[in-house]
Amino acid sequence: SGVRARLEVKPGLSRSGRVFELIVDQEARGLGVGKKLLTAAEQFLRSKKCSIIFIGCFSTNAVALDFYRRNGYLERDIEFAKKIKL
Repeated sequence: SGVRARLEVKPGLSRSGRVFELIVDQEARGLGVGKKLLTAAEQFLRSKKCSIIFIGCFSTNAVALDFYRRNGYLERDIEFAKKIKL
């Protein structure tokens, strides 16, 4: 454990990649692990000819939001969620 990522490549006219998870355990934070993981994900998606990368993040995760902004990512979409009773 420690770090993990899950990626997806969408073929099409403008290939896109999506990072579904980029998780660094608490004790590994601040050591550059997240940056290395993000760089590796970007390199992989670039090798798959992706011209844009999408990354999801909870709006309440200020640390992750700041991390992605510092690494050149811009907020693009807003997604709403609601829990419903089953």
